[in-house]
Amino acid sequence: MNELIEGLSALASIEVVLCLLLGLGLGLLVGMFPGITATMAVALASGFTLTLDPVPGLCVLLTIYVAANFGDRVPSILINTPGTPASIATTLDGYPMAKQGKAGLALTMSAFVTAGGVLLSMVIFIAAAVPIATIARDYFRSPELFA
Repeated sequence: MNELIEGLSALASIEVVLCLLLGLGLGLLVGMFPGITATMAVALASGFTLTLDPVPGLCVLLTIYVAANFGDRVPSILINTPGTPASIATTLDGYPMAKQGKAGLALTMSAFVTAGGVLLSMVIFIAAAVPIATIARDYFRSPELFA
């Protein structure tokens, strides 16, 4: 529990908050342009984050990835063109809702589902990280055993 509090306190600095906002803006823009995936955006941005400290650099990269996974829903819903391959299914329900005049509802529902998925995956990761690391440490000690 102490590690969780320490990790959250690292996010309280103004530099990290600015990096989160920068990553959010870039991720949304990248997601809205069809053809550029979230993974590609992180790969392109990783060269620029090498000069940052580890926490702000990782915040930029992770925020770009998560925001791009929501931003790709915008063209899927509004113009029936998926921003990334992950949002193809959104075109099946989101675009018909937009044609009925419910684009705002479709975007809002997509935002809540994306945020819920991210939060749920974070909780699962926090709960599973230590047990998985312990298993890896105990059973894969030597490279020969791992191979």
